[in-house]
Parts: sequence; structure tokens; C-alpha cells
Amino acid sequence: MSTQPDQQQPTGIRLLSIKQVAGLLGYTNRISGWRAVKKLGIPYVRINRRRIVFEEDEVQAWIKRRSVGNRTAA
Repeated sequence: MSTQPDQQQPTGIRLLSIKQVAGLLGYTNRISGWRAVKKLGIPYVRINRRRIVFEEDEVQAWIKRRSVGNRTAA
């Protein structure tokens, strides 16, 4: 049984839940996190009508793009 190229799973992609993303953003529950996702435009992948996931690299890149000021290490 062979897998066709368009059906292969991407390797090295870490998926996060809404609860995990909410935690990264400093929210204590997924409802507040979901509101922030919708309001702020954080990129996500819709798996089906009820489930979304976030690619960790995309979320980290989004956070870096929104960074303000000089972020040098002490």
C-alpha cells in the first residue's frame, strides 16, 4: 500500500490545542483564548466543524511579529 504525495502527513509540525495557545497568550481558559484568536487574527487550521488546531511555528511567528520595542537579553 503506497501513499500518494498529496496524502502524506507533514513531518516536524507540532500542533497545539486552543488551550495550549491560550496559555501561551496568558489566558487562563480556552474561551478567552478563542476570543483572542478571533479578534487578533492568530492563524489556525480547521480540522472539521468543531475542531481547530494551531501550528506551533505559525503561532510563534505571529507572536514575534507583534513584539514591540527592544527585546535584548540581559
